[in-house]
Amino acid sequence: MGQVKTALQNLTKAIESFAKVGSDLIDEVEDRIHNVKAGMEPVYGGIELLYDYLKQKAVKEKLSISELHKKILREYYDREAHNLAKEINPLRANAIRLRKEFEASKAKCQQLGKLAGATLAEIARIEGLIAKKKSKWFSSKKYKAKIANYENTLNDLKTLLEKQKTRIGNFVQQEAFASNPQKSIPEIKASISIGLLSDLASPGQREMTRKFQNTEGPALQKAFARYGNYLKTMRAWASEADEMELDDEVENVENIQDLVDVTVEQGGSVIIKNATAIFDTEKKELRIHKFKLLGLYAENPLGILQTTVKVSAKPKDASSGRFAKRTMKVAGLKTNQLRLKE
Repeated sequence: MGQVKTALQNLTKAIESFAKVGSDLIDEVEDRIHNVKAGMEPVYGGIELLYDYLKQKAVKEKLSISELHKKILREYYDREAHNLAKEINPLRANAIRLRKEFEASKAKCQQLGKLAGATLAEIARIEGLIAKKKSKWFSSKKYKAKIANYENTLNDLKTLLEKQKTRIGNFVQQEAFASNPQKSIPEIKASISIGLLSDLASPGQREMTRKFQNTEGPALQKAFARYGNYLKTMRAWASEADEMELDDEVENVENIQDLVDVTVEQGGSVIIKNATAIFDTEKKELRIHKFKLLGLYAENPLGILQTTVKVSAKPKDASSGRFAKRTMKVAGLKTNQLRLKE
């Protein structure tokens, strides 16, 4: 397997992982945000009830609101105020728990950002591998359109990932003070000032919590849905990457004949079958790929070097002419290529 194919397969796996993890995580974050908002509502509701009761009590006792706000809860306690106050702290504790769950999900987003970075690194590696090869591919009738499509897809994928990484970073930095009960709502104790209760009971505090949302979520989720098309193209490229690399080693790709159903025999025994290959009609050189050595050479592949074999095959494209059965010598062996010459 060639370097480009390996890199493309690694990229495909990275994209699959990033898209799946990312999509699930954004859904999880949205659920956590909903839970935080739902958990905060009864806390503010309880504070509002407590403050309204204290305010009504002050009116009955002809105490001005400004004077009421100067007092602490202990100074204006009665049984009803006590009962209302003791209901709030358990609700606050539950809201804090829900907020911590949200924070845990947000921390996962930081790892998602790192995963996006790793995927971009795979793209950079592919760009480096094809930099010296693409000029020949672009000059080839056989690969010009394909490599243009593959490279455009790779560039589009890179742009999308870079935007995704930025959006993930923006989300991780998002904060809404009013939605963090540990910071925005103190524990309701007898020493709390009634003026602070008035501030907490204000509609503005509650509205800030209701507006808390992941503003990047919809855009992130929409982008995750686009990776399927990119994956399809990357898989197509990977499927023929080895063939493209082998063709790149030939000086003039216009002299290349693609072959299928390649069979190699030696001494009446088949040692390769159902392989694919390219034949340089100018150099009279055959390069077989996608093959498996059989018989004697299955255990000792190097033993085939410099031996004489008989080769038969069919042209992949009938218009390229026939391929006559011929006798050739094995001139070289690589992991993914067997080179024969007449």
